[in-house]
Amino acid sequence: MRLQAETGAALAKLPAKAGAAQGKLPAEAGAAQGKLPAKVGTQRDESPAIRTGSVQEIREVGRKEQVMRKKEKEKNHFSTKIRRMILLLLIVVFAAAEAVPAMAYFTEDSSGTRGLVDDFLEGITSVLGDNRQIRDCQIEKIADQTYTGRSIQPVIRMTYLGTRLRKGTDYTVTYTNNRSVGTAKARITGKGRYTGTKTVSFRIVRKGTASGSSSSGSGSSAKTSGKTFRVSLSTDSYVYNGQFRKPTVKVTLGNKTVTARYYTVKYSNNRSVGTATVTVTGKGDYSGCSGTAKFTITMKKPSISSTKSSSEGELTVSWKSDSQADGYQIQYCTRKSFNSNEKSKYERSGRTTGTTISGLSSGKKYYVRMRSYKKVGSKNSYSEWSTVKERVVK
Repeated sequence: MRLQAETGAALAKLPAKAGAAQGKLPAEAGAAQGKLPAKVGTQRDESPAIRTGSVQEIREVGRKEQVMRKKEKEKNHFSTKIRRMILLLLIVVFAAAEAVPAMAYFTEDSSGTRGLVDDFLEGITSVLGDNRQIRDCQIEKIADQTYTGRSIQPVIRMTYLGTRLRKGTDYTVTYTNNRSVGTAKARITGKGRYTGTKTVSFRIVRKGTASGSSSSGSGSSAKTSGKTFRVSLSTDSYVYNGQFRKPTVKVTLGNKTVTARYYTVKYSNNRSVGTATVTVTGKGDYSGCSGTAKFTITMKKPSISSTKSSSEGELTVSWKSDSQADGYQIQYCTRKSFNSNEKSKYERSGRTTGTTISGLSSGKKYYVRMRSYKKVGSKNSYSEWSTVKERVVK
């Protein structure tokens, strides 16, 4: 009876537990179902926000990249402009050598001071290398010089990229053949910042031989008749040697050189000591034109071989005779310049080789020089003076 009662009680409890379990299960399932949509909904609500943030970041990155590319492009464009400007400056510098006359107007003001362009060009030159050659300088043409019988040294005017060079500081000049009528030369040598040399020529003409007329026509006799030739000689002085002297001639009419087939040349008095004449007479298209030029024939300059004073108040002078001379003039003085108190002694034979001068002051120094002469008509034609010698008299 007891066993049956316990079994019945257990069976009675079992359905109750199963029902409770069944009641809980739907409730939990419902709760789970209620939660699940909430989470899923939450996830669906968050996705658009995430996507919006990513697009903004991408756009920001893209914008920064565009800015960087623009800056890089501007930088490259600026570098290109700089290179073009440098190239242009180099072209201006090298072109300046051909445009110096025009540049000079801008490089020097009325007071002669340096200009901005001058400073700029010198700055560029210092960057590229300060190699200034005299041959690259612009030298003004030297005008014809009038014969004076003395050495002629015309002023040299020259510029480098518009800057005027100064003699003694930037260059030196040596002259050759600059005493006689003809073509002389000036050799310019660089100094200081300038190197190299350059030679220019100029003409020495006799006064009154230049023609003021010019001819621009064909050279027909109708247009040139009666005009005066300008005659230039290769030299205007010879040393007498007993032979005929014939310097070459150059004939011009205005700015036009006349060729030798249009004129004849005649020399007169061109053998003896004195003044010779060259006469040019036009022919053909230059018929009626003429011109003259002169040159001199002088005695050879003598040389004093020795001086001595063997006796009190006397001075003996010796030299080598010249067979072409008619005599000699010996000059002596207590001053080397021979500018006062000079005295002369003449020897009337060209064969003489010495003379003694007496009546001098004992213990004094005397200077002696001499020259030879040739009789031309009623006058004497002299050579140049010899080198001066000195001697103290006993």
